[in-house]
Amino acid sequence: MALVATGLVASLTFTTLGAQTTTARAESIRGFVAAPTAAGDYIVRLADADAAARAVVEAGGTVTKRLALVGGVAAHLAPSAFRELARVSNVTITPDSMLRTQGANTSSGGSTVDMGLLSNIQQATAATTAWNGYNTTGLGVGVALVDTGIVPVPGLDRPGKIINAPDFSHEASNPELANLDTAGHGTHLAGIIAGRDANADPRKPSVGFMGMAPNATLINVKVATADGTTSVSTVIEGLGWVVENRDTLAVPIRVLNLAFAADTGLPYQNDPLAYAVEQVWNAGIVVIASAGNAGPTTDELANPAYDPFVIAVGATDARGTITLADDVLADYSQNGSATRGVDVVAPGTSVTSLRNPGSFIDWLYPEGVSDVRFFKGSGTSQATAVVSGAVALLLSKFPTATPDTIKYTLRAGSYPLSGAMSTRGGTGSLNIKWALDNTKAAANNPARYAQPWEPSAGSAGNFLVGGGTSEPYSGSPWVARRWTSAGWSGDITDADVWAARRWTNDTWDARRWTDDSWTAGTWTSAGWGSVLGGF
Repeated sequence: MALVATGLVASLTFTTLGAQTTTARAESIRGFVAAPTAAGDYIVRLADADAAARAVVEAGGTVTKRLALVGGVAAHLAPSAFRELARVSNVTITPDSMLRTQGANTSSGGSTVDMGLLSNIQQATAATTAWNGYNTTGLGVGVALVDTGIVPVPGLDRPGKIINAPDFSHEASNPELANLDTAGHGTHLAGIIAGRDANADPRKPSVGFMGMAPNATLINVKVATADGTTSVSTVIEGLGWVVENRDTLAVPIRVLNLAFAADTGLPYQNDPLAYAVEQVWNAGIVVIASAGNAGPTTDELANPAYDPFVIAVGATDARGTITLADDVLADYSQNGSATRGVDVVAPGTSVTSLRNPGSFIDWLYPEGVSDVRFFKGSGTSQATAVVSGAVALLLSKFPTATPDTIKYTLRAGSYPLSGAMSTRGGTGSLNIKWALDNTKAAANNPARYAQPWEPSAGSAGNFLVGGGTSEPYSGSPWVARRWTSAGWSGDITDADVWAARRWTNDTWDARRWTDDSWTAGTWTSAGWGSVLGGF
């Protein structure tokens, strides 16, 4: 069967193409959206999906998807239906934005050692120590990859390696494409997370290709198609399936990889995608989200990484050495805000992983093809996959750890990144050994590490889109709270595993971040063809 890409652009860094105009999206940040002048697609929320569906039909709209996870539906509304629906008490209407992928980078970054090789990344992040010193390889952990699909190329073809969810993309009706990755992106990330050659053995890391968690199971949740687009409602639909089936498969789903960035123009408290990922988190699944590839000039992380409950991942450039001491932030890695920055960073530059021959990135970026099997790609997508594999290792060793505990131990166990602002560099670079040590102690007291952030609004009415007058929303504003001293004090009594790190009630203790000491690498214009570079 030939897999021929027909127009998919190579990244899951999304920009909004939806029904609302730029002006309307700007207005939405202030709390309202102007009534539309043309038919469009929306997400409508009420008390539950049934109530939302009834309200849409009674207003003259068309229900296109049921989104039980967020208590609503996707709907197509003409202006008259929109105005009628906006009169319903406590209704919430937000744009069902269309999302398109952006370009890729394949630069080596001038490395003297090929730090894009997973074997080197695994050594630098202490994954090899986890395999052999802690006897954890991801066995028994399901990682849901919400992406462009997966092709079971060698390295992903072991029996039981991939479990296919329903294909939620528009390619689902084509049996030649259903669940399969015509982009090359999903397959690339799948290899990073959990690839394993038939002859590979974690006890002999130099033999064969292996991902970060070589014995984890991949749950293939395809949401994007060969034209490079998806929608917020499609992603939410996939997330709903993950929550519903988290304990029904051969292995439980414990990790969710979201290597895309949506710009829906809403505060996270009122955004349906942010609310959806929080429901995944509350169901006991660790959500790993890419910070975005818009670089240091931004002042907000991409959606859904900007939701403070999930783990937001930025990317580093290893500068040609295995040691973490000289790593710098990759110049594409996105900057957050003072109230919501990156949580942790991981290698994301020129990462070598499995290639899907004939995919669109093969055609668009032929310089990224390493050989018949492999492709090099850069971005916070790759860094996110590295962290997802790491989390599978933690959960395989400590299956009772909660998502909040895992987030804490990753942050507390990171390696300080010199000269990096916390908004882009988080608490530092991924160090799996230190995270495992912290998890050993923290997993026994999960209630202590509950996050204090204001949750996204699940009840209807918190973002009310008015008819002709654009009524303001009634949701609470962002509260810039840090981790509480009760939840993040760090005074674990097991001195052998705590590694002398502690949290205070308002910031990270014992180090301050500056932005004047790191130097961005040099990237070719061919590698970074747009503001949202990387894939």
